Amino acid sequence: MIYNYKVIFHYYLLTLYLTNLVKCEKTNLFHRNVSLPRLVKPKDIFEGNHVIAPKYNLTSCYIGKTLSSMTIGLFCYLFDEKKFLKEYKHKRNGAANRLICKNRNKYNKMSKIISKYANNNQTKFFRNWSNVMIVRDPVSRFISGFVQLCVLEIGLQKDHPYCFHCKNNMECFLEKLYTHLHRYKYVTNEKEKFIAYHFYPQAWQCEYQKYKKKYEIIKYKSDIKSFFKIFKERLQKSSIPSGKIKFIMDVFAKTKVSHSTYDKKETIFYRSILLNDQYLLSLIRSIYYDDFKEFDFKFP
Repeated sequence: MIYNYKVIFHYYLLTLYLTNLVKCEKTNLFHRNVSLPRLVKPKDIFEGNHVIAPKYNLTSCYIGKTLSSMTIGLFCYLFDEKKFLKEYKHKRNGAANRLICKNRNKYNKMSKIISKYANNNQTKFFRNWSNVMIVRDPVSRFISGFVQLCVLEIGLQKDHPYCFHCKNNMECFLEKLYTHLHRYKYVTNEKEKFIAYHFYPQAWQCEYQKYKKKYEIIKYKSDIKSFFKIFKERLQKSSIPSGKIKFIMDVFAKTKVSHSTYDKKETIFYRSILLNDQYLLSLIRSIYYDDFKEFDFKFP
């Protein structure tokens, strides 16, 4: 017997929706006359990934596939310039190495930063500190993560669990990610943290719902030079010396990390598959609905 798995999956989604096994909201996102419920933001979002440069009263929350390695390296430079300059040339990924400062300027909750640097006084902290959050177009971010982890498996062992064992099958992966997120309660282990970091909606990360009014959103651009021009203006606002900004422009803007995918032929191939399949796009729209709406990205 031959099964139509798209029909089966659609039936499963409708069953979830109609029997109220999961909480969802109906939207106008349709595929072949089937209404696909979008995901609803959970009340308790898992912890964020924050790096700080206290000398300049600056923080940044980093998310997978939004220049996170570059952000970690850059904030390490601003946090401990002497150590960074001593080590970065000899490290994998150079200026974008994630381990030079280790965890010395990393926090998993904004409240811990506020406690240490403002004695738990939120008003004082947010009056004096700037908080950056870099976000990326959901389609571009998804393709980058999928190609890196599920197609090329860069830096991972074969048969790793981070792609729901779908390998390079995008339809399989998106369906399982959609179902996984519908059942989301909280991140409980390292596997889920890894998947969340690379594939969960950006609006579900960085404690965004709690601090959204305190973040300065910067949109990632695939044109790295254009992006760093915008980022340069952000650094200037924090009174970072021009010499340091020049170093950042000269070194960080020219650094390429080993897991980048923007210039891979696989990226072009899988992006084309996605953009020419309305079923896959309906899943993308539903999974990343909050990102499209919160950060004003155009729905595909």
